[in-house]
Amino acid sequence: MIYLLRMLIIALSVFCYFSSIDAQEELSNPERNAVGTPINQDYFVADQFPGTKSLLILVERFHVNEPDSKLHANIKDGHYEYAWGDIKYTLDKFPNHPKALLLAGLVARLQKAPLIAIPHFEKALKLYPQHAMTHAQYGSYLVEIGRINEGISRLKKATEMEPRLAQAHAWLAKAYTKSGNANLARQAAEQARQLGYKGKIQ
Repeated sequence: MIYLLRMLIIALSVFCYFSSIDAQEELSNPERNAVGTPINQDYFVADQFPGTKSLLILVERFHVNEPDSKLHANIKDGHYEYAWGDIKYTLDKFPNHPKALLLAGLVARLQKAPLIAIPHFEKALKLYPQHAMTHAQYGSYLVEIGRINEGISRLKKATEMEPRLAQAHAWLAKAYTKSGNANLARQAAEQARQLGYKGKIQ
């Protein structure tokens, strides 16, 4: 009950704030839901639109980032239904939000129901196919759930769209390792390092 009340208060605050925005130029996408709240905004261009940027700040504060969001605590405590509430709210407003997509995949795997995250990736790509990072994230997720060939195809597409996306090359190296192709894995890992990737690759 407390959680639902909190969600209602946040939703009302977002609605009241954005009901005053009338100019389409204020948003990356003029689309709104039935109560007038902006939806399906493009995360990657949020800084270019005052309304979209303000919405992103509010959504991340109350649904993604600590301490105001309880998303990470709910995941840690196994309260996945509450975690999905924050994830879905974020993805309703920003379907290609990278952190929300990552967390959708994480929670789906923790629930041993990996397929439930796929529609979220596919919606993001249907609305905004121009962003290489979303293709890369989807490819990485497909690899994680065992759909390795599909994942490699997505990751290769991401590196073709944005050759300097180091993270995509790192994920591609991991995918090739899982597929048993050590040579291609080494090449992708080297490319990731050359582009400045500092994290663990395999």
